[in-house]
Amino acid sequence: MAAPKIVVTRLLSDVNMEKIRTSGAEVIEWTKDSACDRAWLLENVKGATGILCMFSESINEEVFAAAGPSLIVVSTMSVGTDHIALSSAYKRGILIGYTPDILTDAVADLTVLLALFAMRRGKEAINIVQSGQWPPFSPYALAGVGLSSSTTLGFLGFGRIAQSTLQRMLPFGPKKCLYNTRTKKDDVKLSEEMGCEMEWVEQERLARESDVLFVLCHGGEETKGLVGEEFLGRMKTTAVLVNTARVSSRSASEVEEDETGADLFSATRLSFDLCSIREPSSTQ
Repeated sequence: MAAPKIVVTRLLSDVNMEKIRTSGAEVIEWTKDSACDRAWLLENVKGATGILCMFSESINEEVFAAAGPSLIVVSTMSVGTDHIALSSAYKRGILIGYTPDILTDAVADLTVLLALFAMRRGKEAINIVQSGQWPPFSPYALAGVGLSSSTTLGFLGFGRIAQSTLQRMLPFGPKKCLYNTRTKKDDVKLSEEMGCEMEWVEQERLARESDVLFVLCHGGEETKGLVGEEFLGRMKTTAVLVNTARVSSRSASEVEEDETGADLFSATRLSFDLCSIREPSSTQ
């Protein structure tokens, strides 16, 4: 019986690759730390039993057809599965593996970092230090926005990462949190679980009342461009917007073509396709 064939579409760590190489399978590896060439994938996937991919590869019907009936599993090193044609996989009986919750703490940490960085004008301060242009003392130099018991936190989306982010933000003083999800939750129960006042609100109110707004909803066509000109126009001029939602199918270059500015204190992001903001910068 022939050994199973596994196609790995990205260079992984030596520890992980050693586990795969010693599994007894025939391993075909893309040996660069970059998205694999499409032609390479279609050629090497022929007769494959499994594919280990990243979200940078589109695993669609074309790939399934090239692999043929031998393909039984596709595993992606990502939380999202937008890049995989799930309906086609299910029809073909192909199993899908993914890595939920693996980056919850890391993304929550970075989300809080970005919020504090934006509120306290960290980018401007670093630029001044690195350029050697530290100005004379001024009582209002780099004055930013602080966190206190009167700060209202807002969350567009309230899944695992959002909840972990809120838990990290509460020690800074905020007592109230507004959130918007596709389905309304039990605010009383959620307030007890999170340790602060929780209230589900419509998106219009979320934009209008949040002092620090975190965009952490799911990606995909349903939410593409959700935080656009109209949404941003409702926000306070003193508000801070942090977008660490998962990127889906839209590229940064596409965002550059149709984005608008926003009169916010500061905006910073890790992803592109939900928000219409040109770059992580501070404006007053």
